[in-house]
Amino acid sequence: MEKEPKSIKLLSVSDSESEEFKEFWKIYVEAFPIDQRRPEAAQKECLSKEGFSLQLVMSKGEVAGCLSYWDLGDFIYIEHLAIEADRRGEGLGSEILGDFLGAQSKTVVLESDPPDQSDPVSLQRLAFYERLGFVQNPQQYQQSPFAEGQPAVKAVLLSYPQPISDTQEFTHVAEAITTTAHAY
Repeated sequence: MEKEPKSIKLLSVSDSESEEFKEFWKIYVEAFPIDQRRPEAAQKECLSKEGFSLQLVMSKGEVAGCLSYWDLGDFIYIEHLAIEADRRGEGLGSEILGDFLGAQSKTVVLESDPPDQSDPVSLQRLAFYERLGFVQNPQQYQQSPFAEGQPAVKAVLLSYPQPISDTQEFTHVAEAITTTAHAY
């Protein structure tokens, strides 16, 4: 039996004036509340920063989502993953993250909303990441602001393939995210 061809491809975005960046921005603004995204000028600035990568998720020749991440030396920080609203439920998020994680030799971390029984979306999101092998870290964590004047957001820091149990290592990861990825 032949293996089915991949239904997705990643397209790197490096030009802040390109049509690809405009496609990304549309998805980004729709998918993330203002306290979980940076202003457009700051996002454009990230494109020139060492370690930052912005990708469009392409499926069937069309833009279906976006993925942004930082290589922070000893770990990878997935900053944003979003699938177009009308494409959710097709397995694209699972496929993109599964492929991404399979290609990494470093620990991968990402932030998620804390689980809240009154917010089914937070529970679904957390379950999605856990199905892919991410684990919750027990330490308290707040997502630092993406822009001046925004508040820190309570979050859960998830890691793959195992938890970050050492307090010093967890502090290092949290500080690297704050001082590098969230510094723009």
